Amino acid sequence: KTPADLQIAEAYDETSTIDVSITGFQANGVDAARLASAIIASWQAGQASGITTSSSTIGQKPVTTVDYGDGGPDDYVYVHGAVVFDVATSDPDLAAQVLTQLP
Repeated sequence: KTPADLQIAEAYDETSTIDVSITGFQANGVDAARLASAIIASWQAGQASGITTSSSTIGQKPVTTVDYGDGGPDDYVYVHGAVVFDVATSDPDLAAQVLTQLP
């Protein structure tokens, strides 16, 4: 694949009043589950030890939670169709609210 095959969209509160960012990833011709695995693996490669992942259901969506072990925001990775959504926040309740609103 080439960089032109990758599409990324991001939404966040510029004032940081709301502790959440949402990123969507899609790569033409790439299975979204494989893309999600590659994204998570890249985060793990760039971090020191202490990062953990777990699978669960949050906001009625199956997610992989990435916890960096530093007390900062966690990433909640959700695959829907061809899109990988990443909801990043320090507030699990807010993550659930956002995930509930996603397709």
